[in-house]
Amino acid sequence: MYYTEDSSDTEDSVDGLSDDSTNRDLQVSLATSNPNQPLTWRVFYLSSRTDYVDFDPYRYDQAGVDLGWAIGRTSASWASTASRAT
Repeated sequence: MYYTEDSSDTEDSVDGLSDDSTNRDLQVSLATSNPNQPLTWRVFYLSSRTDYVDFDPYRYDQAGVDLGWAIGRTSASWASTASRAT
């Protein structure tokens, strides 16, 4: 899991409106721990959000699943799917 939060406080403005913002990013992932297994998988969730003082907020979310199946000792087949929302 990974989470960050930071703020931007500037003295600049556009037509008297502030572009100050607070950014939040979150990444969560759960996966198999043994890459030598014939079936490997990972599920994940990503979220990015920016809240502005005088503007509408921005938000991006993504969730997905990765699946892998070993074909031989050196080859694998992968399938991935993800869903996005803004």
